[in-house]
Amino acid sequence: MYITLNMFKQFNISYNINTIYVAIKLNFMLIEEIVDYVIDLMGKDEYKDNTFINDLIFDIDKMTKFNVISGLEDTFNLYETLNQEILMKELEKIKDVLFLYTKGTIKEENYKWVMSREGEYFNKIEELLAYIYEDFITIYSQLDIYFCIKNFSYRGIPKIVAKDLEEIEKFVYYMPKKDNNKSILENFYDYIEKIELKYN
Repeated sequence: MYITLNMFKQFNISYNINTIYVAIKLNFMLIEEIVDYVIDLMGKDEYKDNTFINDLIFDIDKMTKFNVISGLEDTFNLYETLNQEILMKELEKIKDVLFLYTKGTIKEENYKWVMSREGEYFNKIEELLAYIYEDFITIYSQLDIYFCIKNFSYRGIPKIVAKDLEEIEKFVYYMPKKDNNKSILENFYDYIEKIELKYN
């Protein structure tokens, strides 16, 4: 499942170049999504002409993901400015958008076919929720592989997200349930309510 900047706007979740960079790098967002962002950037008084930014607007269809990622890192000095706190904040936003969007796909016919961002199909919403959970478990536990952050090294899943992952596990169908008689969807809706409170 890919996310878009319109989803961030729809759910009242702020985003910036860090959000877009992290989302593209982790395959949650297509590179074409950055075009609208840089067009807005060019319209600001403080904008200074930049070849890479121009290429994003006029030649995005000729660029690869690697071109975009490396260009963002150089143009916005992301190796120097991206730190643990910022990275965790952006990952949280991406995760929240994914779950909020998933909530919107749940209809009375709860188990329609839905497609992941890799093109795999799931016929149960529970399986999609578990798929998102597994994605973030992998990402959180391998941040040192995905990102090279100056003066910081990761050792397993960061403690800062451990409690949140425990909340998510309540609606992952194959995880053991602890003192909770609610259904998977009831636990999911409880979690969504907490997310919505953060942005409203």
